[in-house]
Amino acid sequence: MKSSSIIRFTYPIITENILAIFVGLAAALLIGKVSSSALAATGISNTAIAFITSTFAMLTSGSSVLTARAIGADDSHDASTIIEQSIFLTVVSSLLVTIIFTLGAPSFIRFLMPSAEKALFDETVCFFRILVLSFPLLMVYSVLANIMRAAGNSVIPMITAVATNVIQLLSAYLLIVVYPMGLLGAGISYIIGRSFGMLIILAAVLRSHTHYHVNIRNIFKPDRTLFARVFRLGFPTTIEQLLVQGGYLVANAMAVGLGTRLATVYQVSNTIYTFFSLPQGICSVVSMITVGQMIGAREFQKTKTAIRNIWCIGLAASVVICLPLSLIGKSITSFYTSNASVAAESAMLLWALFLLCVPALSINVIDPALRSGGDTKFVLFTSIIGVWFIRIPLTYLFCYYLNLGVLGIFGANIISLFIRAAMGMTRYIKGKWLHAQI
Repeated sequence: MKSSSIIRFTYPIITENILAIFVGLAAALLIGKVSSSALAATGISNTAIAFITSTFAMLTSGSSVLTARAIGADDSHDASTIIEQSIFLTVVSSLLVTIIFTLGAPSFIRFLMPSAEKALFDETVCFFRILVLSFPLLMVYSVLANIMRAAGNSVIPMITAVATNVIQLLSAYLLIVVYPMGLLGAGISYIIGRSFGMLIILAAVLRSHTHYHVNIRNIFKPDRTLFARVFRLGFPTTIEQLLVQGGYLVANAMAVGLGTRLATVYQVSNTIYTFFSLPQGICSVVSMITVGQMIGAREFQKTKTAIRNIWCIGLAASVVICLPLSLIGKSITSFYTSNASVAAESAMLLWALFLLCVPALSINVIDPALRSGGDTKFVLFTSIIGVWFIRIPLTYLFCYYLNLGVLGIFGANIISLFIRAAMGMTRYIKGKWLHAQI
């Protein structure tokens, strides 16, 4: 992939991510008006869904990496087979997950937040159940959008994301403000938006493409050899994502354990952080696809140069975005809560999140590159060390022994991310990951 191609490929991803973040912030504004605990309930539910989604990293990451490398090697037949089997695996497995978590929602949420107040618990169960119903739509969209980007087409996923987000936001306004249905209306808006998104991206993938041609009949013919390739590449990524998202679930549980007020502070800060993390999401996608195609084409030296450039640009963008927002933090957080003390404390925490962006950006550039190179076990190892041997113990120490509150949660995360980033950067510099076989 040439530099000019990378730039053209990146612009739609930037547009897509900016829109998604603004829609998320606007939706949070609407949800925050439902009740004093609504934002905390939706934050916990979305974190739980992210945890469940991480079990599908085998498909979202494995299928896109294999597609990118097949296209880099100019093997259209292999790319087509990967896409066909990815659709089959995604539909079957996501429907099974939906059935399990729809029935077990109360037990699952109680496990996550055993000490939650009744109002917060009831709202979380309600919203979580609705999100689970939209899970197959979300997963089909996510897998196919990643595959299209892997094929070098980032425009169609952008158009789909625009349609999905606009429809979801309009639905949320209609069902929360015009027809006050509370969190039920907010959840239904997700189903409506994701339905449109899934249909658009599916129609686009089924059309003929320069690098692949999907045969609908082949979707229903399981290919065990391809399953094994996806499993071999994606299983370590799935375990890694489960560990990382599990860490976020534990952090949410610890925030809830601090009381509803501090849980709201945590969720308000995290809501603003979605804008802080904009360069991270963009760099992650660009890094994974760029490395996959370049390694497939055996352009190893250009791969390292591209990753270095992505890292520098992403870090500069993080500073440009995060610094001004941290300076006017209270003006922003006050949009999400009418409680002055919650707004003030959340605003102070934005400086900690500003610092967190530095290692987080490095991880979101280097780790996807290592995965595309086939070095998934190393990324899994660093995640285990960072999340479960550093972050979780430090979070407990900072929150419940040193009484640092929400700052303790973010402080522990900052330390763990810096360690993970240092380990990943060292691996990247050595360069052995460029020649791994998958």
